[in-house]
Amino acid sequence: MSLELKDLVIGGKYRVKDSKWFEENIENEWNRNAYSQHHGTEMILNEIVNGSTLVLYAGWKYTDGHAWIPLEGVEEIVGQPKPSKEILKTIKKLKKENYIYGYDGGPGGGGGCTINTVKENILPVFTRNGEQKIFMAVRGLRRDFTVEKINELFKEGKCEQGFQATEYSYIRTELKIIKDKSNLPKCSSWSTMRD
Repeated sequence: MSLELKDLVIGGKYRVKDSKWFEENIENEWNRNAYSQHHGTEMILNEIVNGSTLVLYAGWKYTDGHAWIPLEGVEEIVGQPKPSKEILKTIKKLKKENYIYGYDGGPGGGGGCTINTVKENILPVFTRNGEQKIFMAVRGLRRDFTVEKINELFKEGKCEQGFQATEYSYIRTELKIIKDKSNLPKCSSWSTMRD
């Protein structure tokens, strides 16, 4: 049985298929060689880019070794922990919302855009310290939210979180409920950088 995007867990382990699979299924030789060098190895799913390309790490960091593999090129490892019912219920609630507004930025610039929660990958996350969170891309960037933050979104109409990126810069992410779904906000961005 093949994997589907909706069944993936960020932070879960997946096995890259054997080299024979890549020989038979990937026409481009450069891609075939790049993918198949990781054949048979167990890797940790870090994020999903370009719709269905999996970014996999050999350890918990990019520097441990990484690969970009098509979804069809990996298989599930049986017996892994499953996401909690609370996480799955919260993801279902986000999907039912259809659209929310997401902003992400720091001192150099930022921007916001409508997130189509039906089409976008919203998935469970297992962190390296065992926490379970919810993955969502905001402006194409990986952002992980606790169930409490998403509950705050539904209760207050918005939620905010952030992290210290460097000594001098703080990255802030905000989600907002869009009340009027017939009038979706336009994407916007700003920057302190000059040409």
